[in-house]
Amino acid sequence: MNRFALAILSLAVVAGCATPQERCIRQETQELSTVLSLLSKVDGNLARGYAIEREPYSVPIYQVCSTSRNKDGKLVQDHCWKNETFFRDKEVPIDPASESRKRQALQDRARTLERQSAAGVARCKAEFAE
Repeated sequence: MNRFALAILSLAVVAGCATPQERCIRQETQELSTVLSLLSKVDGNLARGYAIEREPYSVPIYQVCSTSRNKDGKLVQDHCWKNETFFRDKEVPIDPASESRKRQALQDRARTLERQSAAGVARCKAEFAE
């Protein structure tokens, strides 16, 4: 990843109290940021030899469902079982050849988007000079 891509990605990360110029730049670089993130994930998959996916699972939890007062004014709690969803990482096999083709396609797309983003960022800086 070149320095321009890192700079664009850094600008895209800046959020919160963004100026009109920053919002414009973030919009112009949003797709590039997404592609660079996917490329990083593919690189990690190739380096490890497997992918990591988040897998949901449910756990029944006994908890207070409602609270009320009885005739004597005493607090009464009703309990029930509810399923709570958690996530865990799951190792998933990959096809290295397919993953390499995906990496090449993402690199090609990133190069195209870097050029487009550079033009968009220049337009944002001209339009919203600070």
